[in-house]
Amino acid sequence: EINRVGKGLIASDMEEIATYVCAHPNVTRLFLSGNSIGPEGARHIERLITCEDPPCRVSRIDLRHNGLGTAGCKVIAYASMKSLTVTRLDLSANSVGVECAPVLAQLVGW
Repeated sequence: EINRVGKGLIASDMEEIATYVCAHPNVTRLFLSGNSIGPEGARHIERLITCEDPPCRVSRIDLRHNGLGTAGCKVIAYASMKSLTVTRLDLSANSVGVECAPVLAQLVGW
């Protein structure tokens, strides 16, 4: 488990976290709410969700209040659709526009 809630993390910090998680498949939960990773940080989260060697085993990701916007939420949602392990994903309070609704609906199987 990685818990970095409200630690002032930014996009570049997500690169380090993604590298660590990809190298340590025992990490199954990420609590990263209350930071400022933005859409660029979402790309690093995408990388960790989709890493294959070793395969990612993260099942729970909390990204509330991170300024992801529509673009960042789409990136995370699409990556989560490819994942066999992500079962809980919180993207609330990220200033998501209506453009993201179809992607989120697809993610939850609507």
